[in-house]
Amino acid sequence: MQRHALSLLTVGSVLGLTMGAGASTDTDVINELREQVSALQNEVNSLRNGSDDNWMTEQRANEIRSLVHDVLADADTRASLLQSGMGAGHDGRFFLASSDGNFRMNISGRTQLRYVYNYQDNSPDDNHRSGFELRRTRLNFAGHVVNPNWTYQIQGDFNRSGGGFRLLDGWLGYTMDNGIRVRGGQFRPGFFYEDSNSSARQQLVERSLVNAAFAQGRTQGIEFSGNAGDNIRWSAMYSEGFSNNTGTFGGGNVTPWQARTTEYAFSGRVDFLAAGNWRQFRDFSSWSDEEFGARIGAGLIWQQEEFGTTDDGEVETFRWTIDASVAFGGANIFAAFVGNHEDTNDGGSVDQYGLVVQGGFFFVPDEWEAFVRYEWGDADSASIKDLSVVTFGATRYFAGHNAKWTTDIGIGINEVDSFWASSGAGWRADASGEDTQVVIRSQFQLAF
Repeated sequence: MQRHALSLLTVGSVLGLTMGAGASTDTDVINELREQVSALQNEVNSLRNGSDDNWMTEQRANEIRSLVHDVLADADTRASLLQSGMGAGHDGRFFLASSDGNFRMNISGRTQLRYVYNYQDNSPDDNHRSGFELRRTRLNFAGHVVNPNWTYQIQGDFNRSGGGFRLLDGWLGYTMDNGIRVRGGQFRPGFFYEDSNSSARQQLVERSLVNAAFAQGRTQGIEFSGNAGDNIRWSAMYSEGFSNNTGTFGGGNVTPWQARTTEYAFSGRVDFLAAGNWRQFRDFSSWSDEEFGARIGAGLIWQQEEFGTTDDGEVETFRWTIDASVAFGGANIFAAFVGNHEDTNDGGSVDQYGLVVQGGFFFVPDEWEAFVRYEWGDADSASIKDLSVVTFGATRYFAGHNAKWTTDIGIGINEVDSFWASSGAGWRADASGEDTQVVIRSQFQLAF
């Protein structure tokens, strides 16, 4: 309405002035008319701008009213959640929980960005190979339901080759009144110490080649575990078997019941805490504020391949390991020895062995750590060279294992046979008679 009035005022004024100008040709009259037209135009512009300002003010008012409405709705939602007893936060882990503590879900994950350079003499494909990869990108959900005795874990990983999402761990458990815990599903059983420690808490960029060859890996079954006093922990499991040296699961990874390739598989482990506390052995590093600690443990597996199979002669396997860790409050030593005995029903047998020794020390307390590891292995075959590899490097810790940068260099003293080679660790199979393979790995890890 205001805009129409302004337009009529402008048109009427101009017409009137023009008619007045037409009645006289006097120069002073014409100049006076021009000044009046200019003044009227300025007034019209001022009124128009004022109208636009009012329109903008109304728009801002509407936007503010909408924003206030959204904030109030969000506040109502939060109040509703609080009234229902739901809690959320971070107490070392992100979590969602009920107010009575009977339901809780911990949310965690990690990403490992890794660069690998590999050099071989007279390589069968290319002497120099290098590149980046997301070695592990994982999401983990764990906690309890109904009450803290009923526990669960679901962990998945975006595969480093292709990015496909896959299940790693999926289990449910219950803690009895006597403290014995039982869980069933898919997970890593307590056999090889290095394998049981999370990949997020390793001292070097990757686990050892001995671990890749002899560790049980993930399997499906039922496990019982508990404590015998304050210084002894034990576990025992009936499962569908373990990974063999080609990486094939004995029972398969996430497989139906009829896919198992073992008749039976039993595994167990015992750990004795000689000094310190259990918490300091959740990883391999020894932090500056830790007390002196010492731990020794042993594990075994006994497995019989499914009767009636003919693929490799119905192998019966007995595998064992013994290991120890010492923490000095700023420095550490870890050693593990593993043996593998296999019998086939056609009378053949092998006895294989592996050794891992590693240690590290902080030369800048809790920030910079140097480390070294030596690996040896005997595959009990004239055609397979003994494994002999040394690896050394350093880690810069920005926030413990939650944010760290690790770089190490591995040197193959002997030829690395396909039996020992591991793509996940950055090692290729050497050509026959070739040695001194060099592997440089650098990895940045973020975990939450």
